[in-house]
Amino acid sequence: MSDRTAKAWLSSHKKPVPALNEFHKKALETLNSKTATLSDLADITSFDPGMSIALFEKMNAKRTGYQKPRFDSIHSLLGLMGIPAVTHFVNECETMQSSELSNDARQAYHQLMSRNFHLMHLSAHLIELQGMKNTHDFQTAALLYNVGEIYTCLFDFQQYQKYQQACLPNKNAAECAQSILGYSFAELGRLLSYELNLPDLAREAQQQSINTGRKARTLQIAADITQQADTGWNHDDFTRSLKLGAEYLDCPISSLRKKVLSTALEAARNFPIDGVFPAIAKAILLPTVEKLKLTTKEQPPATSDLSFNDQVRSLVKSPTTTQTGIIELLIKELAEKHQLSRIVLMVLSKDGTVLSTRMSNGLDSQSPLLKLNIKVSQGGVINSLITKPQSLWVKSANFKKYEPLLPGNFKASCLSQNFFLMSLFIDEKPIGMIFCDSTKELDETLYNIFKSNLLLTGKALTFISHRANKKI
Repeated sequence: MSDRTAKAWLSSHKKPVPALNEFHKKALETLNSKTATLSDLADITSFDPGMSIALFEKMNAKRTGYQKPRFDSIHSLLGLMGIPAVTHFVNECETMQSSELSNDARQAYHQLMSRNFHLMHLSAHLIELQGMKNTHDFQTAALLYNVGEIYTCLFDFQQYQKYQQACLPNKNAAECAQSILGYSFAELGRLLSYELNLPDLAREAQQQSINTGRKARTLQIAADITQQADTGWNHDDFTRSLKLGAEYLDCPISSLRKKVLSTALEAARNFPIDGVFPAIAKAILLPTVEKLKLTTKEQPPATSDLSFNDQVRSLVKSPTTTQTGIIELLIKELAEKHQLSRIVLMVLSKDGTVLSTRMSNGLDSQSPLLKLNIKVSQGGVINSLITKPQSLWVKSANFKKYEPLLPGNFKASCLSQNFFLMSLFIDEKPIGMIFCDSTKELDETLYNIFKSNLLLTGKALTFISHRANKKI
């Protein structure tokens, strides 16, 4: 039944996957370079699902039924296309920037691509660990392994959001997808691998059977581990995935864990898109990664020249750091480094019915935002935002859409049509909301930084809360 559901879904949602702006830009630059080769272009394209899928779908379709071998990598494919055809393809390719996808869908896709990067790095290391080469066909299979989730994220985003809300650590992802969507991503991936004429190894890995070749099975194991790492490093399903992987690879589980950590760091460093929350960022907040060794004579390092991630990491090492200290660091980062003019932390009352201003920056003494109280029961945007960690960018272009959904006293107090809002959580519990605006024009880069910093802040607050309750 679920296979039938996946087929029905695909019949109305099969669309071209847009290219990521960063890789498309690099592809154009490579084409315009006098010294670059088609192999250089293939190296870039092989990291982008959108461009890769479009090429395989088009070129392998021409070989079906003619007893010709299918293209198994972008490198082999581009080598036979020729420069004029490749140039036309890249120039005509739709990008995320030119697509009609919402900002939230784009952000979710970027987050999924961050996991994809980790998968590609980890699977390459695991293949090499077994004495095999990380060939182009294996790289392609790793890039396209999450194709079912990619399509759902981009082309059925509201349902994908429901899946994300339901799929928490220690909850089976396939069962969550089945209950929300009516199909699993593996089932949709199998259908897509045939519909899109994907290479043979990519198809084999999608079968979700342990009776596959060693490369396909290694990829399945790496995919399971990276999915679990993306939700945290200290839950039972992650440990289970590591144990299964260690047994298959015949190596100590501690060695595999170190490999997963090192590849997560490597992937985060190489990922070219800002505003995501890579798996390694969750690891820095866990005591299993690095033991706290501060003594009375030691102090956390100076934070003035450190990134926000490093400053948070430094603070949570100190046993005396409080939740207030973390939030003060966040407000300072947004105000001083990113030049946001007004920053307001609104905290939920104990009964969860009212949001009231608790901390702020950039407000004058007469600002009505200082005494703002918002009843959550009013519904609208505020009530929606505190159901899970999520954000909203209200701007002149969409203000009319959101104006009826904003509380009247909030609009009268902030007097702005260009601002960011995001809820703040400890574990699964909402504690408040952050409002920011600026006298300068807000842009997407700043919005992504804002979201990323608040997600990291929520993780740090959770860590400190657990430590205070002696849970960790």
